[in-house]
Amino acid sequence: MARIVSVATALPSHVLRQDEARRRCEEVYGEREELARLLSLFERSGVERRHFAFPPEYHLAGRSFEERNDDFVRGAVDHFSLQCWSLC
Repeated sequence: MARIVSVATALPSHVLRQDEARRRCEEVYGEREELARLLSLFERSGVERRHFAFPPEYHLAGRSFEERNDDFVRGAVDHFSLQCWSLC
């Protein structure tokens, strides 16, 4: 029978303050109609900083959803699972 023997936290190394994350979202999604409503969540969320798997420039490169998803999965397996494993 499988069981959990320890728990660890692994956070991505790219961190943005909430105000900077909001500004970047405006750059990327500025033309979207629902953006104003979604950006109001930035002020109400209580989040001070956000952790990202990739640097901000990565999100500005026009990658498809499939490319971003593949990169994220690969990064999660290659980096975060190994990081958690080493901390346990």
